[in-house]
Amino acid sequence: MLLFQNDLKNYEYLLYIGEMEKSKQTEKTYQTNLKRLSRDVFNGKKITRMKLEDVDNQKKIFEYIDSLKLKKEKKEKAFSIMNIIMASIVDFVKKFEDFDDDVMNRYYEKWKLIQKNTREKQIKEMIKPKKKDVDKILSIEEIGKIRDKYREKLTDEYQPVNDIRYIILSLYSSPNLPPLRSQDYYNAKILQTKDELDNEKDVDAYNYLLLDEGILIRNSGKTVKHYGKRSIPIPDDILKDIKRFHDKSGSMWLIPNTINKNEHMEQSHFTKILQRAISQEYGNGKKISTSMVRKIRVSTEYAKILKEYPQFEEVQNKLVNLANDMGHSTQIQRLFYSRLRNHVNI
Repeated sequence: MLLFQNDLKNYEYLLYIGEMEKSKQTEKTYQTNLKRLSRDVFNGKKITRMKLEDVDNQKKIFEYIDSLKLKKEKKEKAFSIMNIIMASIVDFVKKFEDFDDDVMNRYYEKWKLIQKNTREKQIKEMIKPKKKDVDKILSIEEIGKIRDKYREKLTDEYQPVNDIRYIILSLYSSPNLPPLRSQDYYNAKILQTKDELDNEKDVDAYNYLLLDEGILIRNSGKTVKHYGKRSIPIPDDILKDIKRFHDKSGSMWLIPNTINKNEHMEQSHFTKILQRAISQEYGNGKKISTSMVRKIRVSTEYAKILKEYPQFEEVQNKLVNLANDMGHSTQIQRLFYSRLRNHVNI
């Protein structure tokens, strides 16, 4: 979720949004919701700049957005759709340098209002998280046990599904490695030395795992332009697994495609591989995504504060570093990712 900053003028904020990297999945989501708007408001006709500037059409769009709250859809889903549709419109109109400022600000203000309502709803949800999320809680140690079972399945020959699943489980089961977004891992190339990085083209478009250095250089990702690049140390045990995997796969990618190892894995496949590994062990009730692992990890750290207060300075410092490595603000971490903090076991 994007936070609006009071010290930024509307136009400056829109330019800031334009600088943020969007994943391919986000772009697809924006396109899908513009198509939904086209279907429901304009009888399937293509949405154009002229349509969005027309006053009557703006009224239709806002009435449609407001109507989503009144439908039988769950309120959370309605707010999510409202938010994404408005984000899609703002993202679309800012591409036109001479788009009318008043019109742009009108869309911006509507989006800001939806964001405000969404944030208020999320804060209320923090008090009582959803039961389905609580039921999905799986400790980092339990994920580690699943990883250990997959280690027993490994052979000297490269077996794409088992080998990749083992690496993914390793990345998300270490208490010493921040659980990054899936894009941070599948968009990472493997290099032996730091010198090889100098020969890479489009360095800022990828992340790089340097085997000799034992670090993951996070150059690219959802929030890199806002929170900055990071060099994240890889624990020795995981680094050994990655080196062994790299020797077997012969792929330049940390998480290659299971069909073509010369391409990186797609986001949807990445998530399914993790979910299936866990659901096969614990059932579909524990079918968790990388986002859920991130919530569990943050919630665990916050639970330590609740348990150890007031001696929590060390944990607080760890939380700041965790937020930086995971690529989100401490506010988002506190309000969104830590919502399960009263339910995790430490």
